[in-house]
Amino acid sequence: YEHGTIELDADNPQYNSDMHILLSGGGGSPLDRWGMYSNQQNYDEIFLSLDHYDYSIVDVNIDDKSYTARTFSLGHPEKELDNELVDFWYSKPDQPKPDKPIALDPAFVNDTIVFQGSEFSGIDSLMTTQIQLTTTPGDFSNPTIDKTRDKMNVYGDSGAPDFIPVDLNEGVDITKLEIPSSAFPSSTYGWRIRYRDNNLKWSEWSDENVFVVTNTDERTVGNNSLKVVPNPFNRNTTIFFELAKDETVSLAIYNSGNKEVDVILKNKKLKAGKHSFKWEPKQDKPGVYICRLVTEETNVSSKIIYTTK
Repeated sequence: YEHGTIELDADNPQYNSDMHILLSGGGGSPLDRWGMYSNQQNYDEIFLSLDHYDYSIVDVNIDDKSYTARTFSLGHPEKELDNELVDFWYSKPDQPKPDKPIALDPAFVNDTIVFQGSEFSGIDSLMTTQIQLTTTPGDFSNPTIDKTRDKMNVYGDSGAPDFIPVDLNEGVDITKLEIPSSAFPSSTYGWRIRYRDNNLKWSEWSDENVFVVTNTDERTVGNNSLKVVPNPFNRNTTIFFELAKDETVSLAIYNSGNKEVDVILKNKKLKAGKHSFKWEPKQDKPGVYICRLVTEETNVSSKIIYTTK
């Protein structure tokens, strides 16, 4: 049994969402078991593989052209299952796509650069992320890194006697990608992220986050060094940034769901040089927030942690 997805052409006027692909082996012929062949491969487009006899039931709603589907397993000769539910999926054409995420500022951690997207936000739940990096900011036609990952990647099992399916992505935060810093020579880069929900609809791409890597591993973001001090904080904090030239600037605070909660600057013309602005949450609850600085040339974000202590 194999279940995966194929990404369709979003520019096609008939496009509504991506497509499920399914191989269902319920007829009773001999199974391909784990380890039986040396050329077994974990294909990128497949997120669930089981060496089980199974069958699927699909319920279709003609009125809104939606459906739900369930797969039940009978197990295999070494471990029989009693019609156990092993898979569930659906399609809701009228359901909105996920909210647009934010590409947070990359961070140096030991010998890696960490790329982190904002928390998933939308009616459904997170299934897939796609992260792209480019050495030519503004142009992602030929990204140097293009990584797509599903929240689940079941491939293989624990072997006798329990034969428990193994999820290779269990515990993996697919909104985060760590890459060795040695892969980034001193230069200017751009990165972005998007999310697909379990209804197979993609969010819009995040705004590009442009950052600079130097030989000393000191990161700056474009011409605007964005810092928040203190962070974490419990009463108020100060946001610092520097402009290389006179620019029109917007500065706002968003919650973890990418919803605007406070506007500090709105299309304000600022002189070149260093600037600082205090932020004191009013009715906002403690938690994770995102500070977003938008200028005429860059769009950068930084995570803020508001605590009660």
